[in-house]
Amino acid sequence: MNTTKNNSPIRPLLAAPMLLALALATLAPMSATLAQAPAPDKTPDAPESKPETPATGAKVNKMDLPFDNLGTNQSDPNAAVVYLIKVRGEVGTDFTATPLRRILEDAKRVKADIIILDIDSGFRPRPDGRPIMLYEAFYRLSNIQGVATELIDRIRDDPSWVKKPRIVSWVKKATGPAAFLPLVTREIYFTPKARMGDCGYLDLMYTDGDADEVVRQKWRGNYLAQAEGLANKGGHDYRVVRAMSREDYVLSYTMVGGKPEFQEDMSGDTILTDDGDPRAGRADTAEEVVRGTGNDVLSLTPDIAKRIGFIDGEAPTLDDLAFLLGVERAYKVYGRRSERILAEWTAQVDKVLPTFEDLQRDLREWRLEGENSEQRNQSRMKRKRIVQKMIDLLLRNSEITLATRSFGSPDGMADRLRQEIVRIDQEIRLDRDDKR
Repeated sequence: MNTTKNNSPIRPLLAAPMLLALALATLAPMSATLAQAPAPDKTPDAPESKPETPATGAKVNKMDLPFDNLGTNQSDPNAAVVYLIKVRGEVGTDFTATPLRRILEDAKRVKADIIILDIDSGFRPRPDGRPIMLYEAFYRLSNIQGVATELIDRIRDDPSWVKKPRIVSWVKKATGPAAFLPLVTREIYFTPKARMGDCGYLDLMYTDGDADEVVRQKWRGNYLAQAEGLANKGGHDYRVVRAMSREDYVLSYTMVGGKPEFQEDMSGDTILTDDGDPRAGRADTAEEVVRGTGNDVLSLTPDIAKRIGFIDGEAPTLDDLAFLLGVERAYKVYGRRSERILAEWTAQVDKVLPTFEDLQRDLREWRLEGENSEQRNQSRMKRKRIVQKMIDLLLRNSEITLATRSFGSPDGMADRLRQEIVRIDQEIRLDRDDKR
């Protein structure tokens, strides 16, 4: 099989390895700020009973009701209870463990039989407008692990979930950080135009730093281990994750007895990813990267995902998905409160990220001013106030700030900022006109 590409490779464009690449996967974040959702009903769960229909005339919170326009035969007492979570914005930023924890309390309240992650998510546009590199998806892994803990581990281990719900991913678009989310669920379904990926080139991460290559490989290895751990949680083949993540990883397969047999070289009948070697003419071109048609890193489409047995089926609509899940005869869909909770969280994210960016800019632009010690120390106090605001914002919103690499680890950055305050205080003590 000839795998050589005749087009000019993208490698020489190192500054843009995925380049423009991910203007394409961005999703405009939700902007509506809604009122605080009422606390979930804390009434103890009965083992097998479904939510009761309120008596006529009783005052009902609309957030507690199923959607009017979704489901079939909702009045059937045996109707399956489906809880729909619409994953929008950026996974790991707009969708994290904190809002999910509240959402799952609501799902438990309605005694959900099935929880569906309706995923239509990509990268969040950067506040400074800079290009997004595909490997930045890995910076959200810590937050995505938190999501997995809430969604899988806590439900499994929490005895108050008397009946454990079936948890399903329904992918419309899962690009950037969202590509890691479906991995944690055992059942994955695609819509006909779904795409899952655009999170690769991990091997190009840290190429612009001063660290030793051994250290860089260790950092990359840690990220890859986290991603593969998510796949292991959902029972998915780690090799698919590796092919989605690294440009230099080769994966092919041959169908044997109706099932794919993977080979970590190009010996299989079908090549999923080559090694992206520009010297051999196998590097994707800039156009292939932008269009997502190359094979240096793997992005899953319905056709590929079905052929390798990665997904359980294809469902254009929720009714189609209900059919594949075996509940099409009678089911009702909850999730109104989920939408509100996520809108509130996104509004908080929209406020925190620009505020922190503004503080960073103020810190960069600060200059020492004053002709005497009193004036200079007033200037230093201004810098100290900026730094203290940054610390407060970091510690109050660690999950949000952790989502952006430029902030680094919230705890680590807070420590560095505290050291800066110590340094400023020392300068203030030493700058006295009477000591000159």
